[in-house]
Amino acid sequence: MGASKSRPLPPALKDLEELDPKEFGNYKMAFNNGGMSELKKKVDEDIDKWKNVPVNIAATGYTGVGKSSFINSFRGLRANSDGAAKVDVDEATAEPTKYMHPINKNIAL
Repeated sequence: MGASKSRPLPPALKDLEELDPKEFGNYKMAFNNGGMSELKKKVDEDIDKWKNVPVNIAATGYTGVGKSSFINSFRGLRANSDGAAKVDVDEATAEPTKYMHPINKNIAL
C-alpha cells in the first residue's frame, strides 16, 4: 500500500524542528492533516494549556539589593501602592511573603 504523503514543511515550521521530537511530530502531523489551519489550532491548544500552569518565583538575595522593588515592578506597582511589597534599605521582610500577580492569578512571587 502507499506510504502516507507528507507535505513540504513551510519555513516557519522548519524552525520548530529544534523542539522536543515528540512535540515536533505532533505539530508536523497537525500540518500534514490540515495545513496551516490545523497547525494553528494545535499551537493555540498548547498555548492555552500553559496559561493554566502555576508559576511560583522566589526572589532571594542580600538585604537592600532590590528584591521588593523587583516584585513591585513585576506586579506593576510602586513602593507606596496598596498591597506593594515593603521597600527599605534595611531588611524589610522577615518572613517569606506571597505576592500574586494582579492580572495572572497563576503567577506568584
